[in-house]
Amino acid sequence: MLLWILLPLLGLSGCGRLHHDVAHGKRTTIDTALQVFADSVLLDKMKMVNAYDGQVIVMEVQTGAIRAMAGRRLQEDSTYQQVDNFSCQQEMGSLAKVATLLAAMETGRVKLSDTVETGGGVWPIEGYLIKDHNWEKGGYGQLSYEQALEVSSNIAICKALQEAFVMNVDKFLKMLDSMSYGEPDSIEGLVGLRPTRYSSPKDSNWVNSRFIYHAIGYERLMAPIQMLTFYNAIANGGKMMKPMLYEGEPTVINEQIASKENIEEMQRALYHVVSQGLGKMAETDLVEVAGKIGTAQLSVDEERDDNSQAYHLSFCGYFPAQSPKYSIMVSLNKKGLPAYGGGMAGPVFRQIVEYLVKCTDMG
Repeated sequence: MLLWILLPLLGLSGCGRLHHDVAHGKRTTIDTALQVFADSVLLDKMKMVNAYDGQVIVMEVQTGAIRAMAGRRLQEDSTYQQVDNFSCQQEMGSLAKVATLLAAMETGRVKLSDTVETGGGVWPIEGYLIKDHNWEKGGYGQLSYEQALEVSSNIAICKALQEAFVMNVDKFLKMLDSMSYGEPDSIEGLVGLRPTRYSSPKDSNWVNSRFIYHAIGYERLMAPIQMLTFYNAIANGGKMMKPMLYEGEPTVINEQIASKENIEEMQRALYHVVSQGLGKMAETDLVEVAGKIGTAQLSVDEERDDNSQAYHLSFCGYFPAQSPKYSIMVSLNKKGLPAYGGGMAGPVFRQIVEYLVKCTDMG
């Protein structure tokens, strides 16, 4: 969702690559046919929306095995070349709202059924105006927190953070850490992945307004594979698995990132994001899916030499919604408008889901 807010932005950094030297006796988890298909769909969409960077990752929910990992980047000669961009970290925008809301639910002070007033779509706080995407049309008024997730309301998610943590940023960050949010910081075969980085009161330039921006996906740098790991844990009933590129024994990062009750509530909410919310473009008639759209305004890309506004567009989700087998992350970076995660990244997710349903034993 396009965020109509003025933010201190962090941008891109920390790009790495896949290590192509397969260790003796180890076999990759990559499904070659799926890899080729995912790369083709990614390339077509990047050309269509004029994206300059993108990636698609497909992972098995229960094991963490990565079945496809495709990356492309626009080159100076206007061609889209395959690249290993999977350790690049950036702000994730609205995808982070799921983590914020789940953390708020874990305090016991917020429930998805609780209502929140978003007014006319504009909320002044800490000297800033937080705006919902439809503020010019009068906003959403009163919503339940589940409905707020469906329409990706910035105001509602910020108010959930305020209600649950009473502006105690340390308590919030510790809750995210207990949920292993931003893990892992290394994956065998993936070069350059680093721990998630975020602003906090320990920083010399900290200002209180940054706490609010944490709620809606700013002030923290993550790689898409790290965000996918978090969503995969929700799909897996709360058990967080470490992504793996080589066949072997699955590794558990966190046995239960949140209570089973809250995980089940969030699973239902993510299904509704697609079935009746802004994630409609990811929906397919073949199988029920769940997930969340994301759009983030980025600062000037360190690897590019122009000053035009850049956006990170994404969709992260899983399927089947009721018995998840695969989780998928679609990430696109582009310059200028239009820029909409649901309409640009969502269809890539849908195409990969339909391929897997038709071409595997799920069909």
